[in-house]
Amino acid sequence: MAGDVAGAVLVVDDESGPRDSLRVLLTPQFRVVTAQSGEQALDVLRSEHIDVVTLDLSMPGMSGMKCLEAIREMDADIEVIIVSATGSPDDRARAWRYRAFGWILKPFDGAGLIEVVERAAQRRIARTKTVGVAGNRFDRRESSLSS
Repeated sequence: MAGDVAGAVLVVDDESGPRDSLRVLLTPQFRVVTAQSGEQALDVLRSEHIDVVTLDLSMPGMSGMKCLEAIREMDADIEVIIVSATGSPDDRARAWRYRAFGWILKPFDGAGLIEVVERAAQRRIARTKTVGVAGNRFDRRESSLSS
């Protein structure tokens, strides 16, 4: 299925190595934007359409978990995948409460990561197809015109 999915991915990581690796890995299938902090990620989300966010937890300033919370407040439908070398069971439980799409441990398997991002993008894109012209969700049962 590689290459079949279109969409935009925001890679958020304070370390240039993982950030650049994800950018190179995902660029053939997606439009990729990068951010090196939670604050910068939120700025990107305010100005660009993003379908999927890959998010590191351990960052200076705004933590990845705080960034996840802020993303949910901005757009509840963006798919967020935690990509981190750390994470306690409490962190995982909290991420699931904020509806993280997935959790990938560093170092990551490139093919496995691409597959997870593709599935997240497919879900996000399918979800946006149920948004009406005015940006409001509609009930499919009410979408057909009655005579």
